[in-house]
Amino acid sequence: MNPLKLTGRRPRTGAALLLLSLSLLTLPGARADVPPEAVEQGLQGAGVNRASLERVLEDYRRGPSREKYDAACYLVAHMRWHKRAGYVERYDPRLDSLWTVATTAYLKLTTGHSAADQRRQPLRKALNDTAAALRKRTQALRLTPPAMHIEELPDAASLTGDYVRRQVEHAMRLRQRSPWARSLKWDDFCEYVLPYRAIGFYPMTDDPARTDSLFAPILRADTAQSLVDVAQRYNQYVSWLRRTGGKYPFEGNCSLPELMFGGLHDCIDVAHYGALALRAAGVPVAVEYNSAYRLWEGHHFMVAVRMPDGAWRPFSPESNLPVAASGKFPGSLNLYRLHFAPWPDNPYALRAPGEPLPPEMADPCIEDVTALYGAVGSLTLDVPPTVPAKRRMLYLATFRGEAGLQAVTWSRIDSAARQATFDHVVPDNLYFPTCADAMGRLRPAGRPLWVAADSTRPGGLRVDTLPAPTGQKVKAILTRKFPWKSDLVAQARRMEDVVVLGSDQRNFAQADTLARIGAIEGPYWADVPLHAKRPYRYYRVRTPKSHPHMHLAELQFLARRDRDYTNVIAPTPLVAHTPADTARRDTGWVRLMAEPLEKCGWRREYDGNVQTAPDRWPDVTLVLAEPQWVDALRFAPKSAANTVVHGHHYRLMRWDDRRGWRTEWMRPATYDYLEAELEVGGLYRLTDLTEGREELPFTLDAEGRQRFPHVQWSGSGLE
Repeated sequence: MNPLKLTGRRPRTGAALLLLSLSLLTLPGARADVPPEAVEQGLQGAGVNRASLERVLEDYRRGPSREKYDAACYLVAHMRWHKRAGYVERYDPRLDSLWTVATTAYLKLTTGHSAADQRRQPLRKALNDTAAALRKRTQALRLTPPAMHIEELPDAASLTGDYVRRQVEHAMRLRQRSPWARSLKWDDFCEYVLPYRAIGFYPMTDDPARTDSLFAPILRADTAQSLVDVAQRYNQYVSWLRRTGGKYPFEGNCSLPELMFGGLHDCIDVAHYGALALRAAGVPVAVEYNSAYRLWEGHHFMVAVRMPDGAWRPFSPESNLPVAASGKFPGSLNLYRLHFAPWPDNPYALRAPGEPLPPEMADPCIEDVTALYGAVGSLTLDVPPTVPAKRRMLYLATFRGEAGLQAVTWSRIDSAARQATFDHVVPDNLYFPTCADAMGRLRPAGRPLWVAADSTRPGGLRVDTLPAPTGQKVKAILTRKFPWKSDLVAQARRMEDVVVLGSDQRNFAQADTLARIGAIEGPYWADVPLHAKRPYRYYRVRTPKSHPHMHLAELQFLARRDRDYTNVIAPTPLVAHTPADTARRDTGWVRLMAEPLEKCGWRREYDGNVQTAPDRWPDVTLVLAEPQWVDALRFAPKSAANTVVHGHHYRLMRWDDRRGWRTEWMRPATYDYLEAELEVGGLYRLTDLTEGREELPFTLDAEGRQRFPHVQWSGSGLE
């Protein structure tokens, strides 16, 4: 798949842009009669576009402004590090008209009103009503899909000298009129305001002057009281635009008009447009993203704003503001900033000549900024002899389900001492020391280790190497591929005071308490018997007043089969974790229904999905046509469905210190568990090939029980 393909899904890494193997450049600090070396190297990739770029450079060189010339040199020198997947040749011109109409209506409604007014009545209602009317009009149109030119194009070869000129002229105007751009040092201005890109691998580019013309009437950055004020204006305006268009009507991109619609954009798109709009208004920003999470899959991209005091505040445009603590990446590992120019302290810059890099570490423009936002420590490791002497880079990788491993931080190897010191290690995570092979794939470079924060140790870290395999085989019963999540554990604990009531009055003015849920042992189906002395017409499962939110995902009211009720169906069987559980599975219950399942199955407590629950409500009530016995309540707490499921197909892999993850077997689960002979101390991972992505490595204790390192050592609250 082409990672630069112009579709509704954006690339998650910049790997395809990193095939260039050119040396790092430095920006010249003064004008010269001929283009400096850096610019010359940038021009070498311009092809037939070279003449156009040379012409604008020559015009600025002969002109009166040294800064404009230096700005043009900066752009041309570093364009070659970036590519685009193509461009929009044309789109339906009515999109521009829709934008104009939406903006005119917005200004008419909001001029003279504060941001807070937009969240209050009657202005809020007026905005919603007007947006609904515009959305109805837009959705009634048969808009022509945009015409795309799909081709991988280096910026230097496809962005003309006129484009560079417009960029420079616009940026220099910002340097005069924007108080935030004007106060920047020249180097910071070139990096955080001047560039036309904020994400090097984003598949398209936009004209900043055009971006400014569309947003300037709203952002009015030169009149804003603060950078937070500018960001809030952007958020409210884009929220308005999206409400006026409805669902995105095309399959491919159409550039800026996409902001009038919802349904296409992910966090990369949101960060891209947010950064460009703020830069076009003179706000110094960069895009940052997390390399990985400790537990979850994926990445998140945010816009970091450079505040007047020099501090950086990342935030998610359209969602929050650059205020204190706005840019938290909960559970995240290392954070990277994307630059327009190459950065001197990353794997691309530190590697040996020609040394292959893993794709996630191959971007020449990334900077590790983790220390700006959280605690990091320093860790020195011995380099094992299995790492080739010609390698200069060692990585700490984290576990990733699909890929197996993903590098998150790096160190240059001290060849003389055969050691590597990692200076940006996020504590409380399981790491795999690795190096890259000839294809850039990660290969083991030592035993996995758990790194924890410890202020009494050198570097502020404590290292617990995973126990080595013992050679002892044990019969294991595998019931999970991922621990029970801490937030769901907490929710389940709050359900231990849930009671079941029976009444003959619909309002439960008089009711009998028939049972209390009690301790919930895990994210599994369980039964609680009801101590009823007679049948009732109404049954209610009620949460405690201290926490009136129903986190029980599924509820089934059970009656004995020998009662011979007709309004019944088969209940969900209890989970069997062992052969003995399987043998004890009961067949004496039926599930009592107030109405057919096809009528009530939409309700979260009856939808068969343990990942949903009627959280908004304090109780669930069964309303029967006449009094009937309910002998037990069968329930399942809300969970992430990470247990072994009967009928799903699974793959078990084991970690090998020389070869990495190796498949042990693939098989279906004939019960709600998997039996296997496994080695005590071995590190394993279990993948559900049928459904679900979440998984974490685990070991086996001497009794054959799964032990997840992220639970054993982290104190994360996972069960």
